[in-house]
Amino acid sequence: MYELRKVKLAEVLASRDERALLKSQFINKYRMPVVSISMNIAGEIKRNPLIDLAFNYGYERLVKELGEPIESFVKRDFTGCFAVLTFDLEVGYIKTICIKIEDSVPVGRLLDLDVTDASGTLIRRPDGKSRICLVCGGPVFECSRARAHGLYEIANKTQGILADFAVSEISNLAVDALKEELELTPKPGLVDQRNCGAHSDMDFNMMLRSAESLKWYFAGTLRIGLNGDLENPSELIGLKKLGISAEEKMMLVTGQVNTHRGAIYGMGILLAAFGACLKDGGSLAYRSGKIAEGLFELNMEMDSFVNKGKLASKSETNKSSNGDLAREIYGACGAENEAIDGFPTAFAGAEYLDTLLKNCGEDISIAKLRCFVYILAKADDSNLIHRGGCQGLQFAKLEASRLMNLDDARLIEALEALDDKFIEKNLSPGGTADIFAQSLFLYKIKRCIDGNFSQA
Repeated sequence: MYELRKVKLAEVLASRDERALLKSQFINKYRMPVVSISMNIAGEIKRNPLIDLAFNYGYERLVKELGEPIESFVKRDFTGCFAVLTFDLEVGYIKTICIKIEDSVPVGRLLDLDVTDASGTLIRRPDGKSRICLVCGGPVFECSRARAHGLYEIANKTQGILADFAVSEISNLAVDALKEELELTPKPGLVDQRNCGAHSDMDFNMMLRSAESLKWYFAGTLRIGLNGDLENPSELIGLKKLGISAEEKMMLVTGQVNTHRGAIYGMGILLAAFGACLKDGGSLAYRSGKIAEGLFELNMEMDSFVNKGKLASKSETNKSSNGDLAREIYGACGAENEAIDGFPTAFAGAEYLDTLLKNCGEDISIAKLRCFVYILAKADDSNLIHRGGCQGLQFAKLEASRLMNLDDARLIEALEALDDKFIEKNLSPGGTADIFAQSLFLYKIKRCIDGNFSQA
């Protein structure tokens, strides 16, 4: 993230002049239509993570609709975000697409997509139609001319639109991460498209329904991070209650089978922390760790929430989770410690995946498999300990380490063979699956903030 900074009028005007100069240069160079993208943001803060998220969405949406530009220039600094792109397309068509983007979703109302033809003439909306006002929904030029709304009212409405957009988009990414973890095949001992792994009580379709049922929960945890102060115990209690409700609803969907308890705990913390980062900036790892630590302390005080990585109601606190048993018997670190430490394994997995895709040109499905193997070799998975003791954990880590440098074809063959061994030994690396999904999510949100909405 980055430090928020107030912008002066002279700096805004200088940025506007820079954008105009770039448009002119693109037109002179290519003699083709040019699109400029900027954000309509009221107030002295022209850039924050929420604004970046919306701008990057607008940019990616434009490229998705029109195809790759002949040339583009993107700038993000404290004066705001803007981009200039030129396309070898008919100018009327470009304008139609830009209007569609501005009008089709609420956050589009904050996007300013100007289209200039090859002669440098600004293309207006057809029939002189004005954009609608953020606050009242009337013609924006009339409200602007009459100064119908104060700065605070406009800024507050803008913040609401940005927050609603972030909640919808990011919670979708969390669900996508769970679904992509499920779809990844082959995964030793886990439910995937090959088989049900070492699980006789769940299958692919059940896991899919379970993942999709958590969208509302992920949206809620992100909203709590955006709106509240998670260093306040009362806010943590709200997060606790939401988690308990999510687990109850998940159990109804699955017929009382624990499909995504780990995701409710770990992904919920990550989303709440990310919400706080979107609001105020800061380190996601640090904020995640502080939230997890706060939940742990709350549990110690109230004996009612996170019990060694397991969400529980007060009546269930005497029941041990796999993480509890692993800690008691073997002294292993589970989901709780991973969270309190700021999800180091999940962040390492996200970085590893990014490196594979960026530097090595890996096929995305193979890169995901390699990332999964990397985490399996690295994580102290309490599920493996629960099912196979320390020997089961060490077996899994050793086998995963042996797969790290295999070529693509041999990797898939070896994973299928290892899947058969895991099933035979009744081993299931559920903790690894949770961390892998977290890594996918972290990879996705980094791309969103950095300016690439493409899916992992």
